[in-house]
Amino acid sequence: MHLPLMLALWTGQRQGDLLKLSRLAYDGEKIRLRQSKTGVRVVIPVAAALKAMLDPIRVRAPSPILVNSYG
Repeated sequence: MHLPLMLALWTGQRQGDLLKLSRLAYDGEKIRLRQSKTGVRVVIPVAAALKAMLDPIRVRAPSPILVNSYG
């Protein structure tokens, strides 16, 4: 549960946007996404604390970042 909490705290994005967040949205420095409510494209710089959690799971695949135990 640490990664969902850290993503919410450091990005300030809505739950639905975080659940749809693809691994391709993270480039190692920034998270790029389109907000579902407003349609606005957002670029969020990633702080060191969040980067430490995202880098080990960084894969160049379109799979979601946040998954449950069933994938």
